Amino acid sequence: DAGTTCGTNGVCNGKGVCGACKPGDHDCSGKTPRSCGDDGQWSDGTACDIACTGAGVCATVVSIAQGAVDMCAHLSSGTVTCWGNAPTTTPNIPVDGLDGVVHLAAASNAFCAAKGDGTVWCWGSNGAGELGQDIAITSSSTPLQVPGIASAKNVFGGYGAAFCTSQAGNTMTCWGDTIGAPTATTVPNATHAALGDQFGCIRTALGEVWCWGRNSEGECGTGTTGGPNVT
Repeated sequence: DAGTTCGTNGVCNGKGVCGACKPGDHDCSGKTPRSCGDDGQWSDGTACDIACTGAGVCATVVSIAQGAVDMCAHLSSGTVTCWGNAPTTTPNIPVDGLDGVVHLAAASNAFCAAKGDGTVWCWGSNGAGELGQDIAITSSSTPLQVPGIASAKNVFGGYGAAFCTSQAGNTMTCWGDTIGAPTATTVPNATHAALGDQFGCIRTALGEVWCWGRNSEGECGTGTTGGPNVT
């Protein structure tokens, strides 16, 4: 009967002798997405939500993260695949050397992934230290490990050039332009972070919200605007 294998077009395609495809499969290789019906034949359908991770292996999308001009998907196989950022327009480009991913986040021009072993790996621009590296390293297409992080549970990004990760003991470690590159800071009792352009806010396990960084438009919620950055 029709099985599921990875086609050369980067999506899951049905192959077999009983039909053109496996019922329930999707194909987005052409201009019009197709779905496989109960009769094993292709017909017009909805957009694909399945991507290939290697020969003969199909994985579902766990989450997506959006950069300024590109997008990456965290797959159920623990890998990451990306597209966009012309002139590279080929879809579903796997991120080399990255596996065991449990969480994915994006800033404007960089991505970071938290792995199951507690480490965080980032790739893209490092102009503001968003890869957690010295800014002498301007960018990297290969994921680089963020130093000093060994118990990451997730990773948060946002508009701008910064990331944060919550670690064991509810501490939040951040790096990038919200706190100055390439310095990292740790906030106790932190569980979640939201990051903007040169400012950020953290929610703690006590139900508090703490913000820091640029406050020219009242971003830090102090009731004032202008003046020096809030630390």
